[in-house]
Amino acid sequence: MLNNVHSPNSIVTFFLILYLFQSFGSSSNARFVSTNEIENEEPASNPTKEWDSLIFSQQWPITSCIAHKESHHGAACRIYKNVTTWTVHGLWPSISGSRNGPQFCNKSWPFIESRVADIEPQLLKYWTNIFKDTGKLSLWQHEWSKHGTCAASEPQLGNEHKYFSKGLQWVRKYDLLDVLSSHGITPSTETTYTSEALFSAITSSFGTDPIINCVYDKETKTQLVSQIKLCFHRNLTLVSCNEVLGYRGPHRGNCPPTGVYYLPTVSNVTSPTTQAPPTHAPQDRDKQPCSTPLCQAIYAAYALSIVPL
Repeated sequence: MLNNVHSPNSIVTFFLILYLFQSFGSSSNARFVSTNEIENEEPASNPTKEWDSLIFSQQWPITSCIAHKESHHGAACRIYKNVTTWTVHGLWPSISGSRNGPQFCNKSWPFIESRVADIEPQLLKYWTNIFKDTGKLSLWQHEWSKHGTCAASEPQLGNEHKYFSKGLQWVRKYDLLDVLSSHGITPSTETTYTSEALFSAITSSFGTDPIINCVYDKETKTQLVSQIKLCFHRNLTLVSCNEVLGYRGPHRGNCPPTGVYYLPTVSNVTSPTTQAPPTHAPQDRDKQPCSTPLCQAIYAAYALSIVPL
């Protein structure tokens, strides 16, 4: 063993580790940003992205799945058995009368999962990505980048946690499954409903006009209720969607007057998984092989097969 201390490999290893340690730890150009630093950074303001209202969209998972499968050949869905309610599609800043709103207001502010770690189990149930061909985080990443970074200019929605928590609060408060059921509108493969019945259930329960969207199922040639949207002032109080979007007339959306299906969950378009996947603690999810410069140097040397660990 002593004879190996001064072997060429040992000498090379020593100097490589020393060099890597200096490069990682001592270089004036190197900067390691801690999680706390990132989380304490304030997003850059964008005064050109002002908005005055919000559209809160809930989707019926099975219909969204059918629409996704029809528009994406070979696609599959992942609707867990504990996802039994309407789920959040998004919370979208809007400009009254324009029927659209700002998007992608801060591309330097990416979605970071650890910032919503404590509410992630709820997000997996109430704001879940049902598309099996995309990752667990893809919907949250998309909604935050496209809409959340704009909503964050309102202090009540000022970061990822506030934004996603508000969606979770509203999906429970404005419980569409319960509201529709209380008006005799329940999922069925046989019964159809009128647009008037759907609108009346929402307006009588919440005192505001919603937007109700349907999708056409080409395979069954039927109209399926897909999304129900509620609208809010920027101060987060309910307002008629007619006022926000500049619509005229009693009913807004694209559903036909009659023959609207409100489907129950169908087993042949879902995965067999019974529950939403468990959520790992942030420290486990973010764990890295090394965290110190010295450890990183040794790990790099090992990766090059120089250090016989």
